[in-house]
Amino acid sequence: MAEVCGPKPFRITADVLTAHMGLPGFRAAVSNVPAVDIAMLRRQGCPGSDDMVAQCVALHKWMSRNCNLCGAYDSETRCKKCNLVFYCTEEHRQKNKKAHRLRCCRRDGPADTAPGCLTDPPPEKK
Repeated sequence: MAEVCGPKPFRITADVLTAHMGLPGFRAAVSNVPAVDIAMLRRQGCPGSDDMVAQCVALHKWMSRNCNLCGAYDSETRCKKCNLVFYCTEEHRQKNKKAHRLRCCRRDGPADTAPGCLTDPPPEKK
């Protein structure tokens, strides 16, 4: 299987990415990845086109389903507008609403700071 994209330890293969492209809402999620996230992954050495990098970011979020507020794994509630972020409870969605609006459906939004995001800067070497 050929690697497509993603910083270590998260690597995406072409067959996994192809399988997700047909899911409802996934293409919308890809189109809503802010450019700053794409640029950060580029600096981390992620290859491919900007669209491919955006697909990798969206796939990571869809596979991990981390709550955008607390980081809980396998959260079910998804933002209905951008399809890119998940929440473990409706309460967390409401608490995060103001902060999420800065990024929701905005290619010019600020960098992702949610727990478990791919664009976390790598740890500094000691």
